[in-house]
Amino acid sequence: MDIRTLLSFLWRRGWILVVGALVAGLTTLQITRGITPTYEATASILVVNQAQGSTPTDPAGVIQLNDILISDRLMKTYAELVARPVILETVSERLNGVYTAETLATKVSVTNAPIDTQILKIAVRDQSPNLAASIANVTAEAFIEENAREIGRPGTVSITQSAVVPSSPVEPKVGLYTAFATILGFVVAAVFARGIEYLDDKIKTPEDVAGVLDLPTIGVIGRAGAHRWQRAWSKVSGKADLSPFLEDVRELRTQVHFLNLDSELRTLCVVSQSAEEGKTTTAASLAEVLAEAGDQVILVDANLRRPRLHEIYGVPNNVGLTGLLMQDVENVLLAPTRVKNLRLLTAGPLPLSPSELLTSQRMMQTMASLRENADFVIFDTPPLASASDALILASKLDGTLLVVQAGRAHPQEIRQTVSRLQEAKARVLGIVLNKAKSSGRQYSYGQQGTFGQRESQINVAPVRGETSTSAPARSSTTARPRDAQGQKPS
Repeated sequence: MDIRTLLSFLWRRGWILVVGALVAGLTTLQITRGITPTYEATASILVVNQAQGSTPTDPAGVIQLNDILISDRLMKTYAELVARPVILETVSERLNGVYTAETLATKVSVTNAPIDTQILKIAVRDQSPNLAASIANVTAEAFIEENAREIGRPGTVSITQSAVVPSSPVEPKVGLYTAFATILGFVVAAVFARGIEYLDDKIKTPEDVAGVLDLPTIGVIGRAGAHRWQRAWSKVSGKADLSPFLEDVRELRTQVHFLNLDSELRTLCVVSQSAEEGKTTTAASLAEVLAEAGDQVILVDANLRRPRLHEIYGVPNNVGLTGLLMQDVENVLLAPTRVKNLRLLTAGPLPLSPSELLTSQRMMQTMASLRENADFVIFDTPPLASASDALILASKLDGTLLVVQAGRAHPQEIRQTVSRLQEAKARVLGIVLNKAKSSGRQYSYGQQGTFGQRESQINVAPVRGETSTSAPARSSTTARPRDAQGQKPS
């Protein structure tokens, strides 16, 4: 994993790591603070080997070795003798029976520390710091008395340091446990997030598209409605709107112009696999920026099942495409829009059999007529998952743009969609990755607003003949469909 991939992963899933670490750390902090603290008090006693040097006739080296062995064994023996039941019973009596000898055995520990010295440390842990110090001191005194009476000669054991009342607990270690839990929570969250990334094979970036398809990503479109302050400033200052969404659509326009250099690309079909992927938004946005660049553009609502473009542009939907195909209408009536150079052919009344209309000879004549009267004709179509209308149109037009919502489609679904288009003899130009949160060339999937909900981003004068913004009059400019021989009727 290179640094770019790592940063992309942290940008998408970093919140999981932060939440995991915080939850683990705060939970552990709360739990440890609720635990009753335990205090430890320590008393030190010195054990003197009075037998050392009692054999002066032995060689010096042998005497020293014997002293070392005897002292080591003596310290181990005394460490075991301190916590004998008889000693602990004495301690229990002197403390007025606060703890029994059995309970004291779990609280008292004896060690030779530092090692290789003649010092024994009697450590006592208890929830009361005063009682812990008392037990340690009483145990040391009881052992000295017992040693003088039964074990050896007086003076062989003495107290070197009495236990003092501890000021801070030894358990729980709140800071240590919280830090450890935070790190552990971070690691577990990282593993969990990486597992999500591994299992989540949805298409999110152009790199993902390149990994599953032999098609280019010719556009990455961000959220409509983002950076409203930039659009507001463009209206006040009169300068061009440089919002990321509009710049993304303009980049798509540039790609379309490049594609038009190698082969004639006059009619475009905008399709998607499922609904709500931003297909209509993309078609309308592309049509607007092409018109903004000076191209004569006709936007056709070929979604004869759930048309939306007439609602977006606020034009009547009385005749439209279906009225043209089903009735004996000589002229193709195009509605002007608030965008200069952009005209709209609405869907019209919903037909009973849209597929039959789209395959009719009259539809072929209409497409040819539209093609002759514009630089670009863009068709908005129904989703491929709901109908075959888009396949019919895509096979008859110059090129097809497949709109894919970032973070929604799986590789297998996109492969099947492209395969269906190619089997229908459609020329798939590439993928438009939509609803991506883009900034420059950084991508991550997010949400997108509706194109019709955003304010017009192109300030132009009303088209001649347009009576109002909400319901403009139809343009006097008309396109005549060709006859069966491809000639315009007189």
